[in-house]
Amino acid sequence: MPEVDTSPEVVLSHLDQLPTLSAVVVRILQLTDDDESTTGEVVQMLRADQSLTAKILSVTNSAAMGVRGRVTTLDKAVPLLGFAAVRSIVLATGVFDCFSRRTNASAGNTFDLVEFWKHSLAVACAARRLAKLSPGGNVDAEDAFVAGLLHDLGKVALDTVFPKAYDRIVSQTNHSRGDIADAERTVLGADHTVAGRRLAERWRLPASLQRAIWLHHLAPEALPASVTAPELIGVVALGDTIAREQRIGYSGNYVFCDHSPRLAERLGFPPEAVDVVVKTLAGDVAAQAALLGLDGETAEGLYVQAMTRANAELGRLNADLMSGNRRLATGARYFNAITRFERELSDWSDPAAVIAAVAEAGADALQRPRLAAFGLRQNLTAVDVTWVGEEDDERGHDTRNTPIELLSWISEASELADQLVYSRATAGARFAGGGILRPIRPGGRGC
Repeated sequence: MPEVDTSPEVVLSHLDQLPTLSAVVVRILQLTDDDESTTGEVVQMLRADQSLTAKILSVTNSAAMGVRGRVTTLDKAVPLLGFAAVRSIVLATGVFDCFSRRTNASAGNTFDLVEFWKHSLAVACAARRLAKLSPGGNVDAEDAFVAGLLHDLGKVALDTVFPKAYDRIVSQTNHSRGDIADAERTVLGADHTVAGRRLAERWRLPASLQRAIWLHHLAPEALPASVTAPELIGVVALGDTIAREQRIGYSGNYVFCDHSPRLAERLGFPPEAVDVVVKTLAGDVAAQAALLGLDGETAEGLYVQAMTRANAELGRLNADLMSGNRRLATGARYFNAITRFERELSDWSDPAAVIAAVAEAGADALQRPRLAAFGLRQNLTAVDVTWVGEEDDERGHDTRNTPIELLSWISEASELADQLVYSRATAGARFAGGGILRPIRPGGRGC
């Protein structure tokens, strides 16, 4: 049974237990999203948070920025980075801080939060590259990065609020190789896209970001006509597909609605766009992971992890295929045995013929080298016995006495046949009460 009421509104109301973004983060997001804000206003707000100040300076002085000389003040760092980059750094840091306690406590959980953030970072990096290659040039690269980073925010939110239920969801999805959103709706009544939108609204994130979190699983042609800036949603959807195809990190979604080249074509990207993103993705993720302090990953390490994950998935698929083939072969064998059984009998077949057909069909279906069948006549007046198989077993023992052993077992098992006596001196064996052990020869030996 679910651990909570699975009505969507009740489930979503539990998200109000999550911490909010700090007031400093919210204010910086507002300032960097306002064209009339000044560098001085942003710097002043950053100074109110030492961790954000350290993060901004660290990113500015990273090798990825290529700045000559060390930058030691926010007054120099903010103009060098630009408002869009500052916004993405601040938001990423604020979100990581909100879930830092869950990260430290998740060692025993099925949901791997570190691998989840790697996937999110891969989507962010892919989306930023795609934004720069966007044919219309309508998507800001840093906005695409943030949208990609937070596109699956609802997963970590649901995992934090309902850890036991979400472990069950992850285990179920990993086993079925399906879409985690389907399992979320089954167990909790709401999926991560709706939960992510609810949390983004509570955090007062930009409306464009809320829409990307909510609608990134929809096909481009399925987006409502009323949705503004659909290009950002398309960039995130394509970035998510590429990241999952490259198997960087863990998303929990094994279902692809379309492959990245076809999706890119439908979104109007040039044919080479996907190749450009794929070639640079591992390096971009490793660089961003170092900047955000997510993990000490290298591009080579990410490639190895992706290949290991792909090989494991191929191994599982191969095992499933072999298991399926075995089941099909078994089913075909049983079907053929039943068909043969019915073909050999008619409405007038006597019990002896039925027992013989049972033995033959059982040997075919069960693939046993020797198999015996018996039937008790009404009121135990007689026992019909037949067996199929080799004359001698692999150890050279004579198997002609198999029905005798079977008869002995029947005698011990039946309270009504405790006086059963068998005589090997005659063609048949007589009961104490006059019954007969009937010999049957269905193409094999009989007793």
